[in-house]
Amino acid sequence: MQRLLNAILFLLIFSFSSLYAAPEALLTYRYLYEDSLNKLTKDYDEKVSALEDMYVERLERLKSTYEHAGDVDGKTQVEAEQEAVTASTVLPDLPADLYGELVLVRGQYQRALQIIDEEHLEKVTQLRSKFITHMQNYETKLTQENKIEDALAVREEVNRLSSEQVVAEPVERLEPVPVDEQFRLIWGMPHRTSQVYVFTGDIQTKPELTMTKGVVLQREFLEFNGGRAVVAEGGDGLWEAVKQTGQLTLMIDLEVDSLDQTRYARIIGYSKNRRERDFSLCQQMDELIMRLRTSKTHSNGTNPVLNLGKLKAGERTRLVFSYSEKGPICYRDGVKVDVRSLKGDFSTWEKMTLLLGNEVKDEHPWMGKVYRFALSNEALSEDAAQKASMR
Repeated sequence: MQRLLNAILFLLIFSFSSLYAAPEALLTYRYLYEDSLNKLTKDYDEKVSALEDMYVERLERLKSTYEHAGDVDGKTQVEAEQEAVTASTVLPDLPADLYGELVLVRGQYQRALQIIDEEHLEKVTQLRSKFITHMQNYETKLTQENKIEDALAVREEVNRLSSEQVVAEPVERLEPVPVDEQFRLIWGMPHRTSQVYVFTGDIQTKPELTMTKGVVLQREFLEFNGGRAVVAEGGDGLWEAVKQTGQLTLMIDLEVDSLDQTRYARIIGYSKNRRERDFSLCQQMDELIMRLRTSKTHSNGTNPVLNLGKLKAGERTRLVFSYSEKGPICYRDGVKVDVRSLKGDFSTWEKMTLLLGNEVKDEHPWMGKVYRFALSNEALSEDAAQKASMR
């Protein structure tokens, strides 16, 4: 891109001394500018097309997941998504009971598309700005040569371009995690069996959810009454994946049975024992608490702990918690939760055990229901997190 801009500027500068009459020179400069715009547009279209092809391929794998689970609605939803992407039309609205995996995949696609859009706008703005500057210099040169009519023609061109100019605002963003580095662990979307779906890059595995006494797999949820559920094999790759990207997203749809639960009853976590963890989502009476281990916190995920809002007994809530170098963001049921500042990276994370409903040695039992949950080593944007948290 920079070589292209330099070539254009070289031609512009040396054309000042050409033998063209001013109107002919102006037409030449305009042609060079518009030709460069066309090249940028072609490059943009190719990138968008390649991204759409990748997304459709990713959706095909997701469709297979729904097919194997016998979920006709999920399969139909993915097919509608594929048709919209292929036809370059507006993506369909997702149903109230969101398909969490589709939400995550769509969020990654939209984020990558946004980056392509922003980069294209930045390049176009840079090209237009440089062209306007050189036209202004050319106007000055013509004026000095007393070619007033030609100078006015150049000024009209500058005014036209200036009126079209859109300044690209600097945007803070996270780069998408490459496909081969992505880690996603999903339960309950759309299936609610003892199987957990784990996607590591393009590799899919289906480890079993091991449940102790006090955990019952109902048709619509996992019911916890003092027991624990363990994702042994599936959780092994979580810590390395999170350390590699420095990002984490947890989505969970839950319901607490009572507000009498204390001692930080464990809802879901990745821990070694009651004093060491990479993260744990807990209930402390009527409060939802996140303990997250970073390079700036205690190995127990404390100092500080993060309060994620109030709970109501018997009331279902969907939480999305996401962390990156920019800090934590959290949404519940489509509403943003103000979370205190937290710093640090995941360099201190260790291999632990992914658990639900209790600690490793049954020391912190939780009573409630989990309808679905997902973990990813990619942070979500504010918009994607909000949409994923809506039921």
